[in-house]
Amino acid sequence: DDPRTLAQRRADALGALAAGADHLACGCGKPDCPSGAGNDERAAGVVIHVVADAAALGAAPDPRLSGPEPALAPEAPATPAVKPPAALISGGGVVPAPLLAELIRGGAALSRVRHPGDLRSEPHYRPSAKLAEFVRIRDMTCRFPGCD
Repeated sequence: DDPRTLAQRRADALGALAAGADHLACGCGKPDCPSGAGNDERAAGVVIHVVADAAALGAAPDPRLSGPEPALAPEAPATPAVKPPAALISGGGVVPAPLLAELIRGGAALSRVRHPGDLRSEPHYRPSAKLAEFVRIRDMTCRFPGCD
């Protein structure tokens, strides 16, 4: 009942082997799946820092990435569809919002990055770890003069 295509399962199996996993997590979403449904072992070492609209986290899966969904009777949308914004991978490229939602559903850790305005003021010159993390994630590059 895995919704992924054969090619997608093969690619995921290769990624699981490279990550040291001993089995491929099923994507059917059933809690009683005999093949070991649940969190993907590859996601255990992944932390996703999300700097995005909250609507992007609840985006529907893209059928081109996860295979076709079961055919249901279409309903007329109450409001026009709005395409959720994409995400970025540091040193990589753009991640579509549906793929971001699938990564999160796969068990990757989600780290909430707070805006510095929400944090207390710094009592000393050196920025706190939370402020330094925010600047690194926001800018996605080194801000020190001469740093490439």
